[in-house]
Amino acid sequence: MNNTKIKIEYGQIKFEVESDAENAAKERDRFLETLPILFSLHNSTRISQLDSKENEVDLIDSRDKNLIELKSEIKYKNINAFLRDKGFETDIDKTLAFAYFMQEVEKSECIDSNMVKEKMKKAKEVIPKNISVSFNRLTQKGYLQPSDNENSTLASYYVTSEGIDYINSFQKKEKKSPKSVKSHQSKSLESRYDSLNKTKLNLEKYPSIVELKNTKDKIMLMMYIVKDNNLGEFFTVNDIMFIMSKVFNEKITIDMVKGQFKNDATKMYYDKQLIDGSKKTYEYKLLSIGEKYVRENILNQ
Repeated sequence: MNNTKIKIEYGQIKFEVESDAENAAKERDRFLETLPILFSLHNSTRISQLDSKENEVDLIDSRDKNLIELKSEIKYKNINAFLRDKGFETDIDKTLAFAYFMQEVEKSECIDSNMVKEKMKKAKEVIPKNISVSFNRLTQKGYLQPSDNENSTLASYYVTSEGIDYINSFQKKEKKSPKSVKSHQSKSLESRYDSLNKTKLNLEKYPSIVELKNTKDKIMLMMYIVKDNNLGEFFTVNDIMFIMSKVFNEKITIDMVKGQFKNDATKMYYDKQLIDGSKKTYEYKLLSIGEKYVRENILNQ
């Protein structure tokens, strides 16, 4: 596992931590919160010894500059750890992240598109189809600026302070937790037949649905049994899935059910109609040809 190492020194004030990126950042933030107090104690003697107010301002400005530099001093062993920690997703953000890492961590004086593409290739990252577009947009945003580099045949850039601030303040987007499969299924399996049970269906009079080999026969027999007991004759896809899973403990998917009503070899056995008030939800029933098929091919077997 790649660890982040942070080391801060200012005179006699020293701080060092090595851990995973999240914990290292937390420890650093705790230290930085107390740093102003430490600075005040450390510098009180030196400031009192200054001969002029001008020198006092110089010391404070220098201290503030060092503090700003220390806040951005988070080192990563490689670019992949950096990308993982920050969670960049878009081509533009990734392009800027690579430029930032090359400039701030690897201390490259200037960056061009070929350098970034080569770095992405080594890191096994997907290279944008047109990385020049990312460079142009980053320049428009003020995150990159052209740099004079006579040794490069391509346009060279450097990351601006705005670009550095953007990367340092970038927050990884939290992924939404997927909805529970169980709750999704229970919602999708609501049915008008929720009071149905094996006793009401008098199953001892019929062949076992579990022992039938194909989905078509299972569904057709189920619809036949419910109608034969005067418990209903129309079934939505959800009704069929509910009865098959809750009453007969059959594993069946929505695609398996819908396929019965779309397949040319089986849809001839069913009639369909829209549910009252609905423009797209159908309910199905066995036609007489379907009931004949059940009697001749399932019941009599």
